[in-house]
Parts: sequence; C-alpha cells; structure tokens
Amino acid sequence: MLNIARQDFKEYRSNKAEIMELKQQMGRMEQLTDTVSGSDAEWPYMKHPITVKGRNASEETRIAKEIAKLEQKCKSVDDAILKAPNSMTRRMLRLRYKQGLKWAEVAAQMGEDVTVDAIKQRDREFFKGR
Repeated sequence: MLNIARQDFKEYRSNKAEIMELKQQMGRMEQLTDTVSGSDAEWPYMKHPITVKGRNASEETRIAKEIAKLEQKCKSVDDAILKAPNSMTRRMLRLRYKQGLKWAEVAAQMGEDVTVDAIKQRDREFFKGR
C-alpha cells in the first residue's frame, strides 16, 4: 500500500487547478527580444545587428518543475485510490477527494443503505496509520 497522507488527498483538486493555472502562465510568458552584433560568415566581414528572440528559460524551467511536482502528487493520489482494498473505498475516495463532494453527497451517491457515519468510518480506516 502506498504511504500517502490524507492532506495529499485534500489538496488533490487544488493541485489540479494549480497545474492548469501554471500551464496557462507558461503559455502567456512574454517572449524576450534582444539585439546583438554579428558579421557575415564570408568575406567581406560586415558588422550588422541580429535580433534574437526567446523566453526566460530559468522561469520556464522553474514553472515546469513545479508542474511536474504537482502532477506527481496527483498521480500518487490516483495510484493510492487504485490500490484501495475494495470498490466501496475506491468510490468513496474518488467522490470525496477527486470530485469534492460533501460527506452526505458521497453517502447518497454510494447508495441508499450507506450512511454518512459509515462513509466517514471507511475514510478513517483507509487513512489509519498513514
């Protein structure tokens, strides 16, 4: 069983939203332009300006690393859900932490004979010792 904390589950939806925001930020990154001096490769070696365009590589790398870290956290939650001991637990985890439903909504989705207390107990058992 994966050793993953309840807090990672609670942050799942926020992490997914942050990933989308960071990807949008990368898409909006301003292109940098500069001019340098150069010369022709062959004679006559005449000096002329050359325009260079690009992005801030260090900022782009920093954002990409942050995205990768958040995606790994989300993948760990997904993997933990897949490895949950049974279908009821997997469903409860998806509804509560991935979809963000309230406990009463989770119980209602799970079936009419499932109570909020039973769902909360299943949640406590899943995270016991994590």
